[in-house]
Amino acid sequence: MARDFVSITGCAVAASSTILTLAGCVAARDLRPGDRVITRDHGAQTLRDIEFFAAPQGSTAIAIPAGAIGNNTRTIVAPSQRILLRNVQAELYFGESEVLVNAEDLVGFRSIETTEAPSFGFVRLEFDTPEIIYADGLEIESSALTSFEWAGDPLMSRLGLTVSGMPLPPRPVLEAHEAQLLVGSETFQAAA
Repeated sequence: MARDFVSITGCAVAASSTILTLAGCVAARDLRPGDRVITRDHGAQTLRDIEFFAAPQGSTAIAIPAGAIGNNTRTIVAPSQRILLRNVQAELYFGESEVLVNAEDLVGFRSIETTEAPSFGFVRLEFDTPEIIYADGLEIESSALTSFEWAGDPLMSRLGLTVSGMPLPPRPVLEAHEAQLLVGSETFQAAA
């Protein structure tokens, strides 16, 4: 059965993205299981698996300009890649100072745009549990070996529901209209 690119990539960054590890910044394509990756919540964690994806011709990705939301270079991610946003507005609107937002829900904010998916593909980094990791300086959610993609429906995780003990995301996940409310605020400033 053919699967849509977005649904199979979930948490995925361009293979050329640099990931913060104990050895410094390493291109995602050069990482291997066993490498120690720096995480926001749990320090250095062991990379359990890495999956490489070639995007079908005509697939789209999300391009985040350097400096738009804490990234130090232009960053390409899958549309469903979750990005951590930290700000007082998030706490005011949603009761949490840190939230995850799908990259596709940020299109139009600070020149974030859709672009053609890179020919060199994407990688998905997997840990024992979902982690917040650093890709090109951007805080993103990783995958977990047992993770289950909710097909873009964050309601399940917001309600605390799991499937067979599958881990929840490390932060609440905003729905598209909530993300638009957050970044549409005239005073919104993403923490860098």
